[in-house]
Amino acid sequence: MRNIDDIRINKSVITVADIKDKRSDLDYWISQPPEERFAYVELLRQINYGKSATSARLQRILTFVKQA
Repeated sequence: MRNIDDIRINKSVITVADIKDKRSDLDYWISQPPEERFAYVELLRQINYGKSATSARLQRILTFVKQA
């Protein structure tokens, strides 16, 4: 899986596409293996929420109830 710190933007590549043409994006992602798609979703989560928020686990809460 790619690390967010290793990602660099290649500013020399320019792609022009119609915003209404979503088929080309769909064709690209369908052609990718599931592992690559999952890795990209994880990368997007790290970009949007930060690295620490995506590596943290949910807190478990344990509650004791005294039965009468």
